[in-house]
Amino acid sequence: MDPTTTPTLDYNDPAVKAGELAGRLLPACCCFIVIVVLIAVLVILLRRRKDREQRRQMGHY
Repeated sequence: MDPTTTPTLDYNDPAVKAGELAGRLLPACCCFIVIVVLIAVLVILLRRRKDREQRRQMGHY
């Protein structure tokens, strides 16, 4: 087998370890960020709705 056609990764190399770790963590981080953003949007929408209902009850609407 010709070593030039299939490059082998040295798993003791810190850069390779960092790249592998980033490859594993990146999808999880993206999912986490998306979930946090969705929760934040829901909370903001619920607060706005609550504020509107309170104003309507007070007669300022």
